[in-house]
Amino acid sequence: RFVYHQRAADLGSGISGNMVHAALLGLMYAKVLGYKLIEVIHVIDDAHVYSRQYEKIEQLVNMPDGRLPTVWLEESINNMFAFRREHIHMSDYHPTGPKMRIDTPI
Repeated sequence: RFVYHQRAADLGSGISGNMVHAALLGLMYAKVLGYKLIEVIHVIDDAHVYSRQYEKIEQLVNMPDGRLPTVWLEESINNMFAFRREHIHMSDYHPTGPKMRIDTPI
């Protein structure tokens, strides 16, 4: 298990990237330590949504569920600091809806 503790998160615009980064970091740690990542636990102390984001978040939540993509790392990399973008691979990525931009109010 990989536990990722985050102090605060904007659920509308930032959380998806945070979750991807946490899962990827967990995969990288597991790879170099010789483990298999089986679960990512993402803990957020202050998860919030701004009122200007409600409509788009409602659209996002009501999109049909899709199949999760497959992500794997190159076998040859055994050093945490040696990972580069080209060492990360993904397949079976099929978004279920249009690309959305949910701004963070300033």
